[in-house]
Amino acid sequence: MSRIEQFTLDLGDGAPPLTVFDGKTFDSARMGTPPRPRPPRTFDGRTYDAKEDRERLAGQYERVWNVMVDEKWRTLAQIALATNDPPASISARLRDFRKGRNGSHRVDTKRVAGANGLYIYRLTPHLP
Repeated sequence: MSRIEQFTLDLGDGAPPLTVFDGKTFDSARMGTPPRPRPPRTFDGRTYDAKEDRERLAGQYERVWNVMVDEKWRTLAQIALATNDPPASISARLRDFRKGRNGSHRVDTKRVAGANGLYIYRLTPHLP
């Protein structure tokens, strides 16, 4: 029998803390039932190997979606804290959300003034 980990994560943005179950963030009080994106049928890139990478990337895709679906602004570090995925991978998944084959979701980017190149991101799901 596998053990389910649950903990609360406060992102310090003034919103209620998020509940994390087995690395997947969800707060039904704030988000309702999160829309489930269809994970990409294929990822791409010069170094992509479906056998080695598909499951890992699909998991990242879902974890990042579950954190960002509430349309709150977050830094890559905040998303990484919630998903336990590397910031570079999170950045790639945010780019994946924008692709037409993945739903053409809107990902806004905003530079934080006076923060030495720090950016924040917000996902606005495009739901048909």
